[in-house]
Amino acid sequence: MSRRVYEPPPTSTPGCPPHWLSNKDKCYYISAPSEKLNFNETKEECKNKSSTMLTIHNKEEQFWIQRQINGKGYFWLGLTDMIEENIWRWVDGTLPSFTNWKLGQPDNWNHGHEEGEDCAGLIHNAEWNDFFCTDPIGYICQRANES
Repeated sequence: MSRRVYEPPPTSTPGCPPHWLSNKDKCYYISAPSEKLNFNETKEECKNKSSTMLTIHNKEEQFWIQRQINGKGYFWLGLTDMIEENIWRWVDGTLPSFTNWKLGQPDNWNHGHEEGEDCAGLIHNAEWNDFFCTDPIGYICQRANES
């Protein structure tokens, strides 16, 4: 009689570092619930992981990300209008060709603060929303899949 030994799910996928997920030609690191950073800290953390902040360029990528983070909280996008108000750019300086803003967003609501919301993140159903850049939320880093 043979017994099956429990094996935990793999911690990585081919072409990606341990604890990263693969989708098409990219690897993604999705922070744990205890890992919350502000926008600039996220940019630095992703750089330290030899990666960049999450950018989403089409519906397929949006849907894949949505499935990965469903019910896990809010996460930063590498998208900001810090340089020029209402001109949203990815952290590499390019303009988005695809967006998925929640209805009524971005609204730059200032919540009584001097500065408005200049950094974008993912909320419920992975819809896009603008946040204060200093808010601590989850983060996702991406890099090329090496396989």
